[in-house]
Amino acid sequence: MFERMPERVNPFRLVDAGRRLQGRVALSRLKRLAPALLSDEGEVAVRLEFSRNTQGLAMIRGRVEAVLELGCQRCMQAMRHVVDEEFTVAVVETDAEAEMVQEQYDPLLVEDEALMLIDLIEDELLLVMPLAPMHPEQQDCVGRDLREFDPESVGEPVEEKDNPFAVLKTLKPN
Repeated sequence: MFERMPERVNPFRLVDAGRRLQGRVALSRLKRLAPALLSDEGEVAVRLEFSRNTQGLAMIRGRVEAVLELGCQRCMQAMRHVVDEEFTVAVVETDAEAEMVQEQYDPLLVEDEALMLIDLIEDELLLVMPLAPMHPEQQDCVGRDLREFDPESVGEPVEEKDNPFAVLKTLKPN
């Protein structure tokens, strides 16, 4: 059962307790994601599991699921982009810890033992957003017609006009 996600958590306490959180976040609350969306209606389903790995690192394993309405860059029409992404981050308190874990995991720097969950969720959605969203090839997209250009469908060729600078060629010495 999904419920409302808490705003701010202490991830280290949740890791020590081995907690799991799941809930929903309204797309309208994701202010950094909003410029890329055509509509901020809808929700993101979130599941988070807080634990320690075998080396004792505080870890968050999560999953975000959403349907985002984006603008197709081929036809400029609305399109649905389905997100169903799993992620794992190592929770660290210092830059030095972040450097040590970054080869294995994505570090999540948490200062003052406070983590804004909405920021983590929004970061993960931004990471999986396509740079240039486009309808899949098999779907109808107005932009697909542009690639299927038939030169014979063009009308009569346009007559070339005299170049007003052609006279200058006669003035130029060889």
